[in-house]
Amino acid sequence: MKRAFTLVELLVVVGIVALLVGILVPALMKGRRAAEDAAGSANLRSLSQVMGMYTGSNDDGFLNPFGGSAVSYAHARTLSDRDLDWDFGAAPSESSTEAFAFYWYSYLADLDQESRLREEQFAPADAWMKVLKKKFKKKPESRSGLALWPSSFVYSPTFYSSPSRYQDAERAPATAALISTQFLQGVTYPSMKAMLFERADFGQQTRPKPPDQQQVSTGRPPAFNNIRAKIAVATVDGSVREVDMSDVYTTGAIRASGMIAVPDRPGLFAPHQHPELNHGADVGSDAEYPAYFWATREGIEGRDLPN
Repeated sequence: MKRAFTLVELLVVVGIVALLVGILVPALMKGRRAAEDAAGSANLRSLSQVMGMYTGSNDDGFLNPFGGSAVSYAHARTLSDRDLDWDFGAAPSESSTEAFAFYWYSYLADLDQESRLREEQFAPADAWMKVLKKKFKKKPESRSGLALWPSSFVYSPTFYSSPSRYQDAERAPATAALISTQFLQGVTYPSMKAMLFERADFGQQTRPKPPDQQQVSTGRPPAFNNIRAKIAVATVDGSVREVDMSDVYTTGAIRASGMIAVPDRPGLFAPHQHPELNHGADVGSDAEYPAYFWATREGIEGRDLPN
């Protein structure tokens, strides 16, 4: 007579399997996140090289689509929450100039007449961008090639804004006089000036509020300016590094050397006032924090990172 497993033996086997799953799954997820982080950094490096090529081919001038761009078309439909039409030849408005920081790569793609939707403009771990692509990819404006797609990697507005816009405790409103092409020779600290950066820490699934609030928002990664975020940053010298924002916030040299990001002025960067800066339900700005990298004191003449 064949002997069957007893209930105790089955429970032991199930317990061992559950234990192994509990050990292996976190390790596999950690390995997957590491692979996605590496791929995201590689994409950011590629975008940094593209920007370097553009700058080198345009008399060392950084990308600026407002008022006299090399791109011929005047209007482009964006895939933002509002589906805004931008007129890049008109006097710049606050929302259009700021929001361009997310759409820069899709816009730049027009220069070589390639697709405005490319995989390198996304971080593999950016879950919302995957949803956005699936949602909009088959829409008429996407299929026609007129749509501008947001990127996982943000282009700092300081590179198409005059340094005089960032002189005071609050950045000045965007005007035609203050939105202007900046040049490589104006960058004082190439290795410490953030040009491109991840829009969020995609490795985290909760968004902590400032320490004094002791709150979190689940299902939302912390934005680039959250003190608990760790993001990839490309500097003007072409290097890409992971930056722990707690170091940026707490390094004593920041305040001593003038590396103070201009704090948000109410209504300019808060995602509820400007949905086009939010790009979905998962992440916009962490409006409780200063706009590090986005609005640096002294603009391109300032610096964002400690030594």
